[in-house]
Amino acid sequence: MPCSIAPQPREPCRNATSDHRAKAGGMRLDSVHLSMLVIGVSFACYSPSLKSLQDQVYKSAVVIEGKVQSTPVNVSAERYRVHVKVLDVWPLNSGGLEREQLVTVGEFGSEAPCTKVKKNHKYIFFMDPTDEPLVFKASFAPRDTSVKSLKKDVGKILCEDCAAAPKLKQPMKNPITVDEGGRLIVKCGAKGSSLSFRWFKDGNELKKSQTLRIKNTSRTSKLQINRAKLEDSGNYTCVVENALGKDNSTGTVNVQSSEYYLPKQHVKWHKMYIV
Repeated sequence: MPCSIAPQPREPCRNATSDHRAKAGGMRLDSVHLSMLVIGVSFACYSPSLKSLQDQVYKSAVVIEGKVQSTPVNVSAERYRVHVKVLDVWPLNSGGLEREQLVTVGEFGSEAPCTKVKKNHKYIFFMDPTDEPLVFKASFAPRDTSVKSLKKDVGKILCEDCAAAPKLKQPMKNPITVDEGGRLIVKCGAKGSSLSFRWFKDGNELKKSQTLRIKNTSRTSKLQINRAKLEDSGNYTCVVENALGKDNSTGTVNVQSSEYYLPKQHVKWHKMYIV
């Protein structure tokens, strides 16, 4: 049966659940507490509407590495929920959870889930809290940690210095003056992770061409026109963004007409003597 359509993603929640922090405290993996976890949540089968791991992390209030302790015996008769032991957490998206705690992850509904998990296997779980302590609903399908570098990639996304909207290091130079036929170079640098850059001229996005070069690195972008024309004058805007936000800066480029200056090779200097 096909997946149901996922609800629209909410704004990312940073320190998701301070009120759930108190509820989460103290529970450890033992038979007494396991018997207490009888409340499951209907776990709706989410379509993979977001493309990247980064988006899934940022759109989930709680992200953990966990080991599946139990799964439903009869999927058709039971709501699909699993009991998970927390193996690792990241402070930015811990939701107050700690290692060795036992949580319930649910919301696949009464139908067989689109993504099944296996007992004693390890996964990265993307979750949102519910009104019940230690009971979560999945915001996205869990990812098997056997995938190479998956946990390391999550750690990079949730490093405390990285999980932030980008910030330009400094405003663009303004104004920028270049002679007609000269080389125009405009630079833009920013702080943050997983950055993407875009350039606009007078509100219209610019693309690479035979006359316009755009070179990006992980933290910088450079726009270059080797032979500037009068029509290259205008307002140039650099936009940098990631999943958490964006920043921009604008500078005015003035291309001076060759009618108003002498080419450098024709300029001659003469010594003048004052008597």
